[in-house]
Amino acid sequence: MKFVLGSVLILGGCSLMDAPPPAPQADAGVVDAGASPLDPCEPNPCTEVGKTLCAAVEGAAVCSCAEDFRAVGSRCLPSAACDDGDCIGGAVALSRGTPIEGSLDRDGGDLVDWYILETPSSGGVEAIRVELIGDSGPDGVRPGGAVPLVPNISIFVAPDLEAAARTVPRDGVDDDGQFHRLARLEPSAGAILLLRLDAADQGLVSYRLLAEDMGEDDHVNGPEGATVAQFGANPFVLETRGDTDVFAIEVDNGEALLASVTLSAAVEDSGAISLRVGSEQGIDAVRYYGRAHHPIQQPGRILIRLDHHDKRLVRGTLHLAELVGDDHGDSAEEATPTVAGSGDLRIGELSDGDEDWFAFRAISRRVYRIDFTPAAGQVIAGRRADEEAFSWPIGGSDYYHHDGSDADVVLRVSGAAGDYRLIVLAPEVSDPAGN
Repeated sequence: MKFVLGSVLILGGCSLMDAPPPAPQADAGVVDAGASPLDPCEPNPCTEVGKTLCAAVEGAAVCSCAEDFRAVGSRCLPSAACDDGDCIGGAVALSRGTPIEGSLDRDGGDLVDWYILETPSSGGVEAIRVELIGDSGPDGVRPGGAVPLVPNISIFVAPDLEAAARTVPRDGVDDDGQFHRLARLEPSAGAILLLRLDAADQGLVSYRLLAEDMGEDDHVNGPEGATVAQFGANPFVLETRGDTDVFAIEVDNGEALLASVTLSAAVEDSGAISLRVGSEQGIDAVRYYGRAHHPIQQPGRILIRLDHHDKRLVRGTLHLAELVGDDHGDSAEEATPTVAGSGDLRIGELSDGDEDWFAFRAISRRVYRIDFTPAAGQVIAGRRADEEAFSWPIGGSDYYHHDGSDADVVLRVSGAAGDYRLIVLAPEVSDPAGN
């Protein structure tokens, strides 16, 4: 194993003696002077892994590290000696915010590297990133053009060093990138974290490892303490693969709550974001993807729970609007969702200077017919939700050919005041590549 870093800190064995609890109060009454004092270590109450030595201190049991274990904070870790990083006892100290470089070589027998975060967790989100560098990185040249494999990441919370609290294997998780991997965990405050990198590639790979404390989760995972949202834009971050962000908003006299998500990274699909919308009790919650047009049964507090269908780590914005009557949203972010091919007929009314927006999910290389019956002086235009320029209609045709990947398409109705009708049809016609 090779390391490139300013300094390596090997955590030494320090004293581990928890503050003894107050001695129990003697029962009132006559004390038998000849009675033997009770031994607080019999039976031994010290059962935590590695922390099994018991000593009686002022009548109370105090646990400490067993032989072959060393104290790290309030935990006991194996102290078996080995080459740096090759076992838990030789875990290399890792400072948050300071990258460290190393290598793994399965063919050469270097299968695993262990690290330990040198300070306990603050209780926020811990972010671990490993990326390939040098000849293993994007600019490296390997024989036969082979693509190197990023090491697998496992995060352990001491004293449990058998079952990882989080694992990001080579397979089974949607890749964060060909040359890097991310893992995030939200442990309790004071937790001692260890990282294990396992070689996934047969040959030599060089990597850079970085740990960062992202602070507390930006939004809670349940209804208690849900973030109070506002109508308009509400930023969020899904920091861990199992993260759920919960917002709460008061609705008064609207007939529907419009909720939609936009993501910061252009390569991410907002349609993979699950929105569960309903009351605090949750029994009436309805799940939507990407966009929601949720009927309001009565005024009150509505919860919106966000998570990622594929458990990816994303950053974005939740857009909320309260709709009244035949209003259908005044921007692409607040567009009313409609389902192509479902017979979902939309009837609206424009007032002077008004715009109505709609959105539907389009599949790659599919052809859609947009049947629009306007009032005099009204027009309709469409585009992909992740683009700025309107690309439809072309030549007055009411057929829309969807190029590229699956995505939301937004439609804008504008012009003179009056009533209109709109429906998106999905005829059995496709547009094969190359036509």
